[in-house]
Order: sequence, then structure tokens, then C-alpha cells
Amino acid sequence: MVLSVNLSARDLFDSDLPAKLEALLLQHRVPAEAFCLEITESAIMDDPERALARSSASR
Repeated sequence: MVLSVNLSARDLFDSDLPAKLEALLLQHRVPAEAFCLEITESAIMDDPERALARSSASR
């Protein structure tokens, strides 16, 4: 089972997002492999370079 989560531009540009996601995964004992982040097109188009950098940090 994979849990997919849509990220908005606001979510994506939250510098604490990687730490928040890690804490949630640990709290709920969900392996990272069962978690899929989906980035909306508008989030990418607002600032593509920043979106790429933040998504890379969340790996």
C-alpha cells in the first residue's frame, strides 16, 4: 500500500517540510517506501528551481 500526498506550492516551499515528513513517518511507523509525494503543476511552475531543490531535500 502506498500513501500519496499532494503538495501545494506553500507546502513545497516550507523549509521544515523534510523534518515534518520524517517525524510523521516515524510517529506512524510508516516506511518511506510507502509514501509518495505528488507535487502539483502550479507548485512547480511558480518557482521550478526552488521546487526541485526542496523535492530533492525530501528524499
